[in-house]
Amino acid sequence: MAAAGRNYGQGWITPVVTDAEQARLERAQRTPKHPRAVVVIAPQEGERVYETGWPTVVRLAPAPGGPIPDSVFRAWAASPGVAAALEAAGWPAEAVDVLPPAIDAAPTAGEGSVVMLLPSHEPELARATLQAAARAWSGADLEVHWSVANDRLVELARHELPGAWVCERAPSPVTLAGALAAAGTLIALDPDDTFQRRLLTAAGHGAAVVGRSGGPAEWVLGDRLHAPASLTVEAIADAIAAARAGGDALRAERSALVTQVCGREAIAARLAEMLPRLPDTRRHRRRPATTPAAPTALVVCPTPPHPGTERRADVLVTDLRASGVDVTVLADRTIGFEEALDRLAAIQVEVCGRDRLGDPAVLLRRGFDRVWLLSFAASADIVAYTRIHSPGTEIVQDAGGLTSLAGEELLAAIEVCRAADRVCMGEAGEIDAVRALLEPVVVEPAA
Repeated sequence: MAAAGRNYGQGWITPVVTDAEQARLERAQRTPKHPRAVVVIAPQEGERVYETGWPTVVRLAPAPGGPIPDSVFRAWAASPGVAAALEAAGWPAEAVDVLPPAIDAAPTAGEGSVVMLLPSHEPELARATLQAAARAWSGADLEVHWSVANDRLVELARHELPGAWVCERAPSPVTLAGALAAAGTLIALDPDDTFQRRLLTAAGHGAAVVGRSGGPAEWVLGDRLHAPASLTVEAIADAIAAARAGGDALRAERSALVTQVCGREAIAARLAEMLPRLPDTRRHRRRPATTPAAPTALVVCPTPPHPGTERRADVLVTDLRASGVDVTVLADRTIGFEEALDRLAAIQVEVCGRDRLGDPAVLLRRGFDRVWLLSFAASADIVAYTRIHSPGTEIVQDAGGLTSLAGEELLAAIEVCRAADRVCMGEAGEIDAVRALLEPVVVEPAA
């Protein structure tokens, strides 16, 4: 069994990884995806899980925001607490597996230093943690690192902790790995680190750790996690002092706790139990529509239909639903369009995004009665695939925007229109110009 990696996040936000990690990532991204591969997605905290159109597993540290789509067969929860939250929300217990974060950290002697990883994106919490460390700091070597660079917080750290080593920017993977291995105590209260891998890595090396309760670290470490009672300066200072008081005497115990649950052998054994419970995609079929006889339509557009951004698509989808058509939308981009997605969910329109789904072939295999193409960019590929695998599907191309194109883009768009079964035009004022471009193709006014 091999993994084919796909990343559908925002391209301008990328993780900083080591050369070895980058090589593994590129190898996974080059691996061809089997047509019946199970999809595993890991949404961020509060992010909705969207329909992929294929059997899906969600990897969760916090519980997801919003409802879970029908294509999700299983959940891999990072801790029993997350599993309990899913079950309380209505998930059947047999569909939830607990899979802790995988941590590769050998025990080290440590150097007794205090390492702080401060969330610059949460400046009030970063300030409170700095002030708490100033109260609890007993003179040991102290390193201050950041999630992102922040000049004001750097100056505050130098003021609150004179003599500490303050990094001016986010640490490189090599710097951070060295700091975690050498740490005597790690302070990491970032609410966005929901899997708490840095806490668990430091504890895997043997460090005492100060972090939030309720996550995987508390499950793995128990009372060896020093969690502040609140996020006030006083409570954080008390947690730091308690962690420092333990010293290095418990390094071996903390390391063993992490290895037993999150180490390579433990994760491999857990996956060996879980993988046989994945859905058999050879038997997967699209779930039956509420009304089996209802006609089906796929609407292809750049972004989810919305009156303010994709008005033509919004009118089309609304009219089709009012006519009793079972509508699915394939959009190039869905990330950041939550308002539109909520509106479509309210009228029972399924939305699949290329930025999440990747290859739309799985979706097109469903076999729709009609495909509406509201852009030219991806139309050629969709037309070709539909002709081969669903020859009975009627393809309708909307010619809106055709007269604004020129050169090779115009020629390609004309070929797309001529390959469709029908061509319609939403802008009545331009229909004559479009008819002249596409002659002898009949261009119909859009309903």
